Amino acid sequence: MKRLVMRIKSVGCPGCIATALIHLFKIRGVKGARVVGMNIIVLLDDDVDPKVVVEDPVINEYYRVQTWSVEEYKSEALAGQYSLTPR
Repeated sequence: MKRLVMRIKSVGCPGCIATALIHLFKIRGVKGARVVGMNIIVLLDDDVDPKVVVEDPVINEYYRVQTWSVEEYKSEALAGQYSLTPR
């Protein structure tokens, strides 16, 4: 599993980034997402290219991705805290 860390800014409301979670969960391969401060952390399947999320047309219509980075995510036990549904 990969962990994508994105710093985004809403086009209409500077502080409204939590609504991006609704859009992120509709992207294939996204296993979880969570707002942490000014960042959104997205858990992705290993076979998903992070650029699919960063360059998603719906995300880019309402938000601007300022920075992003990817790291390997090894803890399956903690993956539940990034999900909308309990595991």
